[in-house]
Amino acid sequence: IALVVIGLLFIIYKGGIISIAMSLIGITLIVLGIIDIVKKRTVSGVVKLVFAALVMLAGWLFITLALYILGAFLLVAGVTQLVALSKTKIKKLTLSVIMHIAQPIIYILIAICLFFNRDMIEDLELISPFDLVRDNKWTFDQFEEYVVTLYSNMDGDGTGSLATDSFGYGADYWCGPHATLFSTGNPTVVWEDEEWQFSLTNDRVGNAMFDYRDLLFSSGATYFSPTDRIDKLAQAFLGGRLAFFDGVLGTAATLAGTGTNFGVLPFPKYDRRGEYGTYGSVGANVYAVMRNTSAENAERISVITEALAYGGYKNVLPLYYETVLAYQQLEDEGSLEMLKIIHDTIRIDFGYFYSKAGSTFQTTVTDPTAGSLSQAFGEVEEAAVLHLLETWNVLDLEEGGEE
Repeated sequence: IALVVIGLLFIIYKGGIISIAMSLIGITLIVLGIIDIVKKRTVSGVVKLVFAALVMLAGWLFITLALYILGAFLLVAGVTQLVALSKTKIKKLTLSVIMHIAQPIIYILIAICLFFNRDMIEDLELISPFDLVRDNKWTFDQFEEYVVTLYSNMDGDGTGSLATDSFGYGADYWCGPHATLFSTGNPTVVWEDEEWQFSLTNDRVGNAMFDYRDLLFSSGATYFSPTDRIDKLAQAFLGGRLAFFDGVLGTAATLAGTGTNFGVLPFPKYDRRGEYGTYGSVGANVYAVMRNTSAENAERISVITEALAYGGYKNVLPLYYETVLAYQQLEDEGSLEMLKIIHDTIRIDFGYFYSKAGSTFQTTVTDPTAGSLSQAFGEVEEAAVLHLLETWNVLDLEEGGEE
């Protein structure tokens, strides 16, 4: 509560809160100093009274000096980095160089994708996944076929350990299940019969769940563990023990410059119907605003938030494209082409994020003993729709709008 109060005071009073804080500190020191003197701790009391006077009379001077020191430090650090950069000779713009420069920008888009070992594909003379994506043939069945084929040609020790064994596909507990659901192109809710209806209990979504579960637990070619997440999968991939693994775009910065010949792919669509659907996480960036106390505040906050979003759209995304996607002469043109497809197919599903649909699908698909999706969603379906309607009423979205 204290932190909330202090935060609100800084927002409302800005620099005035610093003066108030210094006054309170000064008064506190004066009271403590007088108490010390009364208790015959004269030296301690006098010291506190002196500090109280300094804080109340020259507090702003101390703050100004601190800001000057901080500013000087930042200037020196910036100049040092610029000098070091000017002495660095970049002989060739490689994917490693671009990823190093663009890492903060890439992390803006926490979108799920697949990474694959290009050398393994080429050694078996398989069709490049890049070409499969271009030809609209990068489907779940094709992906599973590649996983099994590559696994059969890898030298593992049969222990099932990520540290020593080899696998065709390394599945992250979070990435794979969510990407599988989005690969169907099926929204969480649809507008039918003059009302919003939950729509994840159809055969298409159910079949996708069972197919992905079979890939995890029945194919024998996949490594899956709820505790071994993207970072461990990436290390196994760099060690040549995984042919494919799923992660987010930011993972590319970890792989670049390591000597591993890797490629980036969109997660395969469930079948050849429809377009690729990339899971875009809205949980990666969390924005907090004050609780609205009036209609006037709500409008003001909305305008400011929209302006900030527009600023990011105008300034950040162009930089992302210019820094990462514009270098078409790179040796890995295929990955850059795939990055654009991933970005262009990101979907934000309000129904998915404002209900327990995502977590329910995830826990069901990663549990080999779980039943059907209809059974799993039976407990959350009605609550999910009600929650959505309550949320959308707050957001003032019109009925029949885009889900």
